Parts: sequence; structure tokens; C-alpha cells
Amino acid sequence: MDKVIYELNRCNQRSERMLSVIDLLNAGACSADMAAYIAEGVFRGASLLVGAKPSGGGKTTVMAAFLAFVPADTVIIPVESAQDIEGLSDSSRNICFLSHEIGSGHFYAYVWGEEARLFFSRAGSCQIASNLHADTLEQAEDIILNQNSVKKEDLARIRFLVFLEQGRSGNKKFSRVYESGANGRSELSEPLTLNKRQQEFKKFLLDTQKKGIYLIEEVRSAFLK
Repeated sequence: MDKVIYELNRCNQRSERMLSVIDLLNAGACSADMAAYIAEGVFRGASLLVGAKPSGGGKTTVMAAFLAFVPADTVIIPVESAQDIEGLSDSSRNICFLSHEIGSGHFYAYVWGEEARLFFSRAGSCQIASNLHADTLEQAEDIILNQNSVKKEDLARIRFLVFLEQGRSGNKKFSRVYESGANGRSELSEPLTLNKRQQEFKKFLLDTQKKGIYLIEEVRSAFLK
């Protein structure tokens, strides 16, 4: 099994399979433009946080779906303690530090306090990804900056913050997406202007959807070809 898929499957706290970005498109969670924009960024090393306040809100699903687009040579390292992070920011490897949640529970790969601060400090040199119980940017900042004393400049290095809500049909959908860049953080609103590389990602997603490929391992396999 692909090592990335192996680690993403370990995020699964329920019996259902991990969903792919194609599943998200099929469910109407986001547009193909938004999916392509984020997927292309994750491929190029962008860090990602996904927020939804309720348990079962879809945050782990969305995080994992986009991490399926990291390059073939990326090593995903789950973070359980500071020791998992210290000394591993080796620029000779593409590393993605993965926390299953920014939370205080004693569960696998949860980070809080000192571990959370160290985790976010690596966003400048490595890719990091996690999720948290927050429906809004303000709630996320309270958890990260106030409750965990993470530095503002470390949070600012997280390129994408995606927040979810439950739609009328009961399906989860993107409510707000924020992007951080040289000019600070701003909300991504549609219609998006896609560059050539992002357009190529969109074409891949739509072609894959049309072919009926949706399992996360099959989507990653098709992407890496």
C-alpha cells in the first residue's frame, strides 16, 4: 500500500472508508475550482487546517482527501510528542507533519500545549496538516493562539484554513476558506482565477470523476501516474 494512503487511513476513527476529493465533489461539498486550487497548493507544500465544531463534522475526511495530493516522495509523519518533530526538519526530505487533531484528549497524534507550539513552529520549514473543533476563523484563533499560545507568525504560515458546515441535505460542505500569503490572510471567494497548473489539477479532477474513480487510493494512484 502507498505509504501516504497508509497514514491517511490511520486517521480513520470510524468504520467507513476515507473519502477522496472526488467524493467531496460528488457530494457537492465544494466546487471543482476550489478543490483544484487547494489540491495544487497542497501538492506544492502548502500547510492545511480544517475546522468543524461538531464531532463527525467531516474535518478529518477533508484534511485527508487533500493530503492524498502530496508528492510521491513526501513522508507523512504523525505527531504524538515533541520527539516526533525535533530533529526531523531535514530539508533534504519532503516532510508533512500530521496531527490528527489540535486537541487536549489523550488520543493518537493529538497535539496540545507544548506539542502544538512545536508543531506549528515547523510550518516555516515543513508542511503541516491538522484539524480542530472550530466553525470560524475566530474560534480557530482562540484555540490556537489563546489556549495553546502558538505564535501569530507561525499560524500565519498555514496557507489554507478550511471551515465546514452541514448543508440542507445533511452533507458537509465548505463554508469559508481562507488563504494566507505575503499580504496576510484573506477569504477565498468564487469565482476563482486559476493559473495554468491549477487548471491542470481541475482537469484531472473532472476527468477522474467522469471515469468513475473515487476511492482515495485509486485517486492517488491515478494522480501519481
